Amino acid sequence: MLFAVLEILVLFSSVHSFSCSSGSEQFPQENKCLYTIGENQFYSGALRDCFKKGGSVVKIGNALENSFTFIKLAQSNFSQISPYIGVERSPNGNGTWIYSDGTPLTYSNWAQDEPKLGNVCVVMDPSNGQWKTSDCSVARPYFCSSETEKTPTCSPGWKYFNETGFCYYLQDFTYSDGIHWQLYNWTTAESLCQGMKAHLVSIHSKAEDDFVFDLIASNVANDTTAAGLPCNWQWAWIGYYGQGILGDNSTWTDRTRMDYNGYMWGAVSSPSFWVMGNDQSCFYPKYWVPLSSNGRDPYARFVCKIKP
Repeated sequence: MLFAVLEILVLFSSVHSFSCSSGSEQFPQENKCLYTIGENQFYSGALRDCFKKGGSVVKIGNALENSFTFIKLAQSNFSQISPYIGVERSPNGNGTWIYSDGTPLTYSNWAQDEPKLGNVCVVMDPSNGQWKTSDCSVARPYFCSSETEKTPTCSPGWKYFNETGFCYYLQDFTYSDGIHWQLYNWTTAESLCQGMKAHLVSIHSKAEDDFVFDLIASNVANDTTAAGLPCNWQWAWIGYYGQGILGDNSTWTDRTRMDYNGYMWGAVSSPSFWVMGNDQSCFYPKYWVPLSSNGRDPYARFVCKIKP
């Protein structure tokens, strides 16, 4: 009966003015979009990808949303695999469960004898749509959801931030040979941004800072797919060269002034090229760090910024 109601709602959802981005489908009669992602990722990778899409690992807030997600699972090319959904054990240690965006659960559909102790992540059972706890380090397909309408102002792969009116691009981890991450020095990173008519990111407020930190959030300490020491290379280049002193003559690569340094490691005695990181598993929570005096040290990521 519930599936029949859903099918009727889907028929009429097309007349609603809300519009979803390409590659996603609208939840029936809701201003909310669902992405079905068949590429296997660790949960941390699913978080990053869904954030890039303007949302989170799917936030299921009621029985209709759960049923719609289950239907899309049954129609997918991974219909026999349990995908990640956006539910996590709260890190505060009180045993509660929250959505991946940190908000409290408003709905749950736990299977019998669930949730189990010991696991942090949650998957959907492909046989019945019920929820089961899971290890976060198993690569799985997943669903993303977003309550943001499509933003035509940014190119594919870029993310728009309404408070600044700019688009942001994360060059994320890629593999040069299937084992080692591709690494970039500061000059190469800025050149690649300029090739997209952009610059390495400049940051001018706490809101913008938090947005970029969310964009680069990672969890690589136990990433066994990357050779070497992932925590040493997970940093992302930003467009700042200077001592980290507010009001001095230093500038960003886009020629804007240094007028904010909220999460900076601290001022330094000589000008340096700066990176930023946000990886709790590496014990580097939300920092800008002056890791290179000459810009030639290589790191795995960088962030570009452009006015649409």
